[in-house]
Amino acid sequence: MNARREQTVHPFNLEQATRRFQRDFIRNILELVCWDMEAAAGMLGVGLEELERKMAFYLIRR
Repeated sequence: MNARREQTVHPFNLEQATRRFQRDFIRNILELVCWDMEAAAGMLGVGLEELERKMAFYLIRR
């Protein structure tokens, strides 16, 4: 069976909770540094390209 198809939408889904946490955490850091991408990437411990990729994935916009 396809693992993706088996997923259900409910508050106890670990993958969904992890994605929500990452999206909110990245957004909070960006707001903390007034959307300074380099500073945010440094605080998050990722490169600038990785931060931009995650922002696109999570649809994070200023």
